[in-house]
Amino acid sequence: MEDVKCPYCEKWNEINHGDGYGYDEGETYEQTCDHCGKIFVYTTSIHFYYDAEKAPCKNGGEHDWKKINGWPKEYFKNRRRCSCCDEILIINPEQVGASGCKGLIRTLGGKNE
Repeated sequence: MEDVKCPYCEKWNEINHGDGYGYDEGETYEQTCDHCGKIFVYTTSIHFYYDAEKAPCKNGGEHDWKKINGWPKEYFKNRRRCSCCDEILIINPEQVGASGCKGLIRTLGGKNE
């Protein structure tokens, strides 16, 4: 992957991140161009991207509970995750009704927490 153009010869170079070098924001790093041999400096910028999704269950609608697969199986057996908000439902197996969710013990977090 080519990360940056050399400011001298304008050819693409891959930033050398050996031992974690070159990742901290606010620091100036240097690297030798693979093509012209000149030393250039660079800084690192970290960008955040956000994806918004509808969450009808947080607006009066029903949760869309899905089984959770994981290991150990016993831990996940009575847990469900809402496909919209990531909230976790823990079901008491002795109280499970036709809907599969009557035995609610508690819910744990979600995407908004």
